[in-house]
Amino acid sequence: MGPPGFQNLDDGVELGTRNIKIAMRRLRKFARTGATEELI
Repeated sequence: MGPPGFQNLDDGVELGTRNIKIAMRRLRKFARTGATEELI
């Protein structure tokens, strides 16, 4: 067995990259739906 929590590290990295992709998709959709009007 490796050091404690080593296997969980891989899961965490995979989850992190997935969350980033989802966040980027939301940001693009947000920018596309006229977010500039809300900000101004």
